[in-house]
Amino acid sequence: MACYYHYCALLRRNYRGRSGRRCYYLLREDFSKFNRYRRQCDLLWEQKIESTEELRTYKARLTHELEVLTQKRKYLYNHKEVLTPDVRNRRLEELSARMRTVRRELNTCTDIETDAAALLLKWQEVRQAEKEEREVNENEQRRRSR
Repeated sequence: MACYYHYCALLRRNYRGRSGRRCYYLLREDFSKFNRYRRQCDLLWEQKIESTEELRTYKARLTHELEVLTQKRKYLYNHKEVLTPDVRNRRLEELSARMRTVRRELNTCTDIETDAAALLLKWQEVRQAEKEEREVNENEQRRRSR
């Protein structure tokens, strides 16, 4: 979670042009993916997921919930005579809306699993580039002050 949070903050800061050109070059391709990373970061933050094990557990729970919702919706479709059409349609809409959000969260979890390692490497690469840039600036200032 911390890696995602820091990387999104880094992207947001650099997108606004507050950092050096070198950092911008390293992040240029990820600016197009910023909304995807932001959505992933929001999911991790809302669910308080801090490790990959917690993410897998949350994903398994979502998968189970999706299966249960599918079974309920299937039952409502097959047993039309149980409820009045208005009540049945309203419940079907509620189940479908919940299934939509669960699927979206499942897709986001899958995206997190695929992006996490690459994102960590990118974040470390950008931090190293910023550190080198700071050192160059400090050396330049020392050289000028002599």
